[in-house]
Amino acid sequence: MIFIIKKIKYIIVAVFLLFFSDVLAQITYESAFPNIVFEFPAELQSPNDGTNRMFVVEQLGRIKVFPIDPIITSVDVNTFLDITSKVFFTSGEEIGLLGLAFHPDFSNNGYFYVYYTASSPVEGISIRMVLSRYSVDPNNTNLADPNSELIIFQSR
Repeated sequence: MIFIIKKIKYIIVAVFLLFFSDVLAQITYESAFPNIVFEFPAELQSPNDGTNRMFVVEQLGRIKVFPIDPIITSVDVNTFLDITSKVFFTSGEEIGLLGLAFHPDFSNNGYFYVYYTASSPVEGISIRMVLSRYSVDPNNTNLADPNSELIIFQSR
């Protein structure tokens, strides 16, 4: 008798999943910022500094900054950092500007860190990995100082 009850439970679950799986599997997505687009976006970050801004890392070597507002347009998006001349990027590969992290005291010291791939000077090795610290421009918090790079680590 217990065997029959367990078998009926399994049949009920199977029938439920068969007929209602389409309803349960439907997921919809809504664009948080429908009026802006990015080239090869790799990461979205907030500095948690109270400025209500978002930063998008583009694999090509740019970091874009914009205010958190669902009705913003491309006019409101600024290039925070452009290191495309340093970054080795090829479409479809996991290389380029790949990471961004803000220092825990970013609102006071303006430090942030990036991880990217660059051309290798070593024969037979095409890329090297670079981890660097940059600083925000002291006159404009929506711009990084591109000359402030401090290389923390790089592979050879």
